[in-house]
Amino acid sequence: LNWLPKLGEEVSIQGEAYFQASEKSGMHLHIHQSRLHIAAFEKGHGTVTLNGVDYRIQPGDIFVIFPGDRHQFLPDARHPFVALFWHLLWYGSIPVDLPRYLNLPKQERPAFFRLNLRAVKTWNATETPANQMMLHGYLLQVFANLLRVSHASDTPKPELGFADVDKTLNPVLNALHGPPFFYPGIDALAEKAGVSRRTLTKMFRQYAGCGIKQYYFQNMMRYVDRVLSTGEEHMCDVAKFCGYSSTQNFLHARRDYLARPTQKTNQREPVASPSPTQEETPNR
Repeated sequence: LNWLPKLGEEVSIQGEAYFQASEKSGMHLHIHQSRLHIAAFEKGHGTVTLNGVDYRIQPGDIFVIFPGDRHQFLPDARHPFVALFWHLLWYGSIPVDLPRYLNLPKQERPAFFRLNLRAVKTWNATETPANQMMLHGYLLQVFANLLRVSHASDTPKPELGFADVDKTLNPVLNALHGPPFFYPGIDALAEKAGVSRRTLTKMFRQYAGCGIKQYYFQNMMRYVDRVLSTGEEHMCDVAKFCGYSSTQNFLHARRDYLARPTQKTNQREPVASPSPTQEETPNR
């Protein structure tokens, strides 16, 4: 669990919401380069699309959406789902030890969703250091429950079709997520993934909706935006985190980045979203 020490630093909570869907709720397929979602479904039904494959949502289902996963949640028209969503700003190594999917045993669901409802109330309360500590404590309990249930369950888990993608792209994604940031080049990434340069480039674009270097650069600059907004790091330290030999070179690259007309990957953002916290919670 090498990502646990990053909690509160490279990993931070962007939002936590309890959401009753309606037949008009929904979103376009989209990705987030630097965000991890935990979606837990308490009641109802719907469809989740993950990297081009549709899965039927059942009560007790929990999906972990990694940074870069192309995803979409659509509620059933007759029995729309009731769900809890965690939104985490995630930098650094991908948490491959978390289960991508599990179904909570029926007897454990009430306690799990009560825990999450307490987290929602804490998120909506006045932001204080004590509440922030409580919120991170709730998140750790959620992670602990996911790992415990995943390891204890003897029920065969459905194959979600992630195996090939995870095996090939997780080493690449880990190399592209900092801090510290370092771009090793496509040839080195292809060797790390065990595929040809052409295969990696094609697979990555299909997965993330953009090129490898574009993904790396945008992810790095999103991290820079967050660090600079806190005012806690000096510009020269930020430049070193990003792999630049001098602050001047870093500032030149950042000016070029900010001057571009658009910095979005080939992704579409949610529509008809019933709540700003469902998928696009602003930083508080």
